[in-house]
Amino acid sequence: MLFASLRDLQWRRRRFFIGVVAAGLVFALALVITGISQSFHNEVWRTINTIDADQWVVSQKASGPFTATTLLPATYAADVARQPGVEKASPLMLLRFSVHTSSLHYIGIVGVEPQGVGTPAVRDGRPLRGNGEIVADKTLHVGVGKILTIGG
Repeated sequence: MLFASLRDLQWRRRRFFIGVVAAGLVFALALVITGISQSFHNEVWRTINTIDADQWVVSQKASGPFTATTLLPATYAADVARQPGVEKASPLMLLRFSVHTSSLHYIGIVGVEPQGVGTPAVRDGRPLRGNGEIVADKTLHVGVGKILTIGG
């Protein structure tokens, strides 16, 4: 039986090779799709962990803290900060925009108060000093001190 199977493979090795390559491509595609799917979940958790907040205060009209842009007055942060057990509270805004630098970039914007909750850690350059400043990733190709127009 084994000899017959090996003899059959000898005569049909091209078909066998094509079958092995096709099965390998199917498995590779399954791994790629799984990786892409998992990256969507990881992105959300990385964003939340970077902001380092324990709880979120959102409008009752919002379907969730990251799924809709339903704004609250920034003065609510002071009210929340006065609640018992709250160490620090500050307003935060998460938006998406497109900007033109040398090319078109789609960026995620995290609006924070300087030294407030969610203020980004800066590795190169300088941290936020006041309103109207940004911390940009190097892939945006905007140098320190340059002006970037976001949303007009």
